[in-house]
Amino acid sequence: MWDTVLFDLDGTLTDSGEGITKSAQYALEKEFGMKIEDPHELDFFVGPPLKDSFMEYAGLTEEEASRAIKAYRERYTVTGIYENRLYDGIGSLLSALSAEGFQIALASSKPTEFCVQILRYFGIAQYFTAIVGSELNGSRVRKSEVIEEALARVGKSNSRSDVVLVGDRKYDVEGARTAGISSIGVTYGYGSREELEKIWPDCIVDNTEELKNVLIGQMRDEKSHRILSDARYGDGRAERRPAGSAESASIWWKLWRIAYPILTDLAISNVVSFVLGLGIGMVASFWYMYHHVNFTQADITSVITRSYMPIYIIATLVSLPIIMIFFMNDEEKRRVNGQTDRILQKRGMNPASVILILMLTLFVSNPLNAIAEQFPVKNPVYKTFLQSMETSIPFFVTIAVGILGPFIEELIFRGLVYRRARDYFGFVPAVLISAALFALIHGNMQQGVFAFFAGIFLALLYEHYGTIAAPVIFHVFNNLTAQFSNDILSSMVPEWAEVIIMILSLLLTAFLSWVIFVKDRKVNRI
Repeated sequence: MWDTVLFDLDGTLTDSGEGITKSAQYALEKEFGMKIEDPHELDFFVGPPLKDSFMEYAGLTEEEASRAIKAYRERYTVTGIYENRLYDGIGSLLSALSAEGFQIALASSKPTEFCVQILRYFGIAQYFTAIVGSELNGSRVRKSEVIEEALARVGKSNSRSDVVLVGDRKYDVEGARTAGISSIGVTYGYGSREELEKIWPDCIVDNTEELKNVLIGQMRDEKSHRILSDARYGDGRAERRPAGSAESASIWWKLWRIAYPILTDLAISNVVSFVLGLGIGMVASFWYMYHHVNFTQADITSVITRSYMPIYIIATLVSLPIIMIFFMNDEEKRRVNGQTDRILQKRGMNPASVILILMLTLFVSNPLNAIAEQFPVKNPVYKTFLQSMETSIPFFVTIAVGILGPFIEELIFRGLVYRRARDYFGFVPAVLISAALFALIHGNMQQGVFAFFAGIFLALLYEHYGTIAAPVIFHVFNNLTAQFSNDILSSMVPEWAEVIIMILSLLLTAFLSWVIFVKDRKVNRI
């Protein structure tokens, strides 16, 4: 439920186009001799950061754009700021939202000083808990940076599913998405419906009355739902139905929805592998007979074993589109159902995030391998798999085990199994369910133990970053480095050094886990 609204200013609360375009017209003519006859040619200046607009429109350098901004403010601070008006219904909208209990804040790319002045001029400043804009020195101009500051000031940095940004341009929606919050696009400002539909905010409205109905309607709907939930269940938890389920769905239906992606992949992979293996065996038999070579069943089995990696690649490529459809359908259903606290907020990943994940993967593998190696490998299928890795071309092993395998496993066990279990049973049970099924599917104790504990880390990464990319990076890097690191440790490192490496790995794993899951900015539960 959205209980906090961040408003853009220009094109959302106020029609400020006249003052902005005339001030931009003044700046371009004064500093660069550019005469713009019709100020409406500069309408796109309303919304984006001024420096970007000057550079894009006039092809200015950063230094020249700074000069233009200085000239722009000469006129804007005296005249342009008042060439402005409130959109129809804004006053009653803010009053209604305030009366309903919403927390209201401003998040604009316009300098904060001007934002405060404008809100006071129109007599609506009293509705805003925080007024956040850019700085006059040119810092904090990106929409996502402004939103982050606004979230901090209203105390919602860790409760982003409660927040929605209202704006009229694609830059507003992009900024909200980067910050991991919802967005509503308004078409009465300077951004068209066509522009908004290309980037798809959570909702698009055409006037302030529609905006009021959407915001207040979803709050009242959630409150009434909660009252019914309290009366029926007594637990106070009222959430919309998770993707693909019904409130009255039986436990067996929920378990089936969690399990069938795994069963689907197994069925497709086994059928494709059987058909290809049978075909390769028949071709090998004909080849031996044609060349009058004596052969045994073991010879045919050896040929099929050496072909296992290409077979696995083909089987995975057949299964992958179907799993992708399951995953994308779930994402769409959750989006349509609306934002609830069971929807993962995406916080975005940067190079530093990727480096932290790679480091965690590198160090956590040592203790997990040490635990797993205490269990013997008895599964003949897994032994055949290891043999195929040793006899296959390294390129095929890298593609199969290092890239395709981790990718489809993350789609299944985190993107589908974990997310569906999380919808039905909550965060902690979902972590354990997905990790246990991930372990079970490996079919042997050694791999299963490693997969269980690795599955916990993978689910935590997904929960923390809100994107499937995080566990995929962990899984791919682990598989790509596993054989190499094992060879190094076994051939070059003495036994006494392995103990030191293990201790260091544990310490570094604990430290990196603290950095990622505790110290780093959180948008979801952990």
